[in-house]
Amino acid sequence: MVRVVSKNVLCFTISALVILNVGLTSSYTLIGLRWQYSPVTYLSYSGYTESLSAVESWNAVSNCKFRADYVHAVSEYRTYRSDVAWDGLTTWTGNGQYFTSALIYLNDYYLQNYNSIVRQGVIAHEYGHVQGLGHSVPGTLMVAYTDQRGSICTPQEDDINGVRYLYG
Repeated sequence: MVRVVSKNVLCFTISALVILNVGLTSSYTLIGLRWQYSPVTYLSYSGYTESLSAVESWNAVSNCKFRADYVHAVSEYRTYRSDVAWDGLTTWTGNGQYFTSALIYLNDYYLQNYNSIVRQGVIAHEYGHVQGLGHSVPGTLMVAYTDQRGSICTPQEDDINGVRYLYG
């Protein structure tokens, strides 16, 4: 026996599924590597006071912790490049599954004109890459462009979901 379902019931059912699914979706993207061990040692050569706040914002939400140490896997440097469009850049090496090292470059050409909140957002964003996160959507720390990030300077719900996926 075939039963015919009215259009109204079908639309209601689809709408309910969409509404229920809103909280279950994620926008975070992953680089494809993660750290094998925690804590991950880092050293900031940049001199930015916002670096510590950026690192602490990730330590508060991720099981992959950062710890300052002179023997380190992550280095943070200052540079001055007027010939590029980036204010922060992270490069890394890995063995196919795990990071082995990372370098964060902070571009003074742009950062010198930012207030402390925006600077912390740039630095925390770069440490998000060091955690293993790729770029995400507006409203997150991991959005690709600083002007889309605004005053966001700490990991947001979607960023946190990403690192919790990686590190539990």
